[in-house]
Amino acid sequence: MNVSVCTSCGLRVGAEARFCPRCGRPIGENLVGALIQALRSGDSESCRRAARRAGEEHCEAVVPALIELLYRKDKAVIAAAAQALRDIGDLRAIQHLEECAYAQEFVGGIPGFDTFTEDGRIVEVAEEDALMQEALREAEDKLWKRPGAGLYLDQLGKIRMHTFGDFWKSGNIHIDPNIQSQFTMQGAKRFFRNFTAERFAFEGWVKAISIFRGKEALPESSFADGYLLSRTLDEMEQIGGPALERASRLGQIHFKFGGNAALPYLAVEPEPAWPRPSVVRRCVVDSDGRTHVRVDDMP
Repeated sequence: MNVSVCTSCGLRVGAEARFCPRCGRPIGENLVGALIQALRSGDSESCRRAARRAGEEHCEAVVPALIELLYRKDKAVIAAAAQALRDIGDLRAIQHLEECAYAQEFVGGIPGFDTFTEDGRIVEVAEEDALMQEALREAEDKLWKRPGAGLYLDQLGKIRMHTFGDFWKSGNIHIDPNIQSQFTMQGAKRFFRNFTAERFAFEGWVKAISIFRGKEALPESSFADGYLLSRTLDEMEQIGGPALERASRLGQIHFKFGGNAALPYLAVEPEPAWPRPSVVRRCVVDSDGRTHVRVDDMP
């Protein structure tokens, strides 16, 4: 069997090993490259080990890769990434730690709150949920106290996060009657149910969405384009007609799903003016129409 030797402690390890199980040092590669490869490996244990190492080394170069882990389903990996981001202390992680905490679904009770069953019994908090929430809270608390955090958060505070499903549930999605030959109400329901959990960032408070163009042909490629509005549909109905709708437009929103677009694609214009530096998570469309999530480091 092929073996490698850790140059730090001398332990003989398998040739496929990226880190020494005894001392945690990378095997045969530079630290940053080895950490990024392990963090993006998809293997839970490798991710957790690399995250711990990144935190110990205060390795800012791997912050984007650690942020990617916050959007994984494995709560032990999320906790390890949050602990590493806490130790590194990079302000670019703040918005993603908050997003991660917001988006979680819990196995049992909600950490920090009393949750009851219908017959009045307390729902126990799952250990994995408690550990993850504690790691996220500790990381946020530490980053809030970092030098420059106030100015960074002032810039970040101008950007609001919106959940698409909230517009659908509140009846604040309008479908232009002129497009309903290609984008019927039933077609809109089929299309938009794939976006209910999707969130988007916008610099301003969006209260409604007006779809002005679209085509639903699921499971084939489908799309919709709309205006982001500063008033609810009820407010516009009470106050006045098309001129008010035009005056209420803040920007545009674009949706794609079906065909090669296996992941729901959602993008807004204009994009928020993110604080610099930032790490921004985007869904992007390739030239062949395939969708995937990309994390961009914006210096």
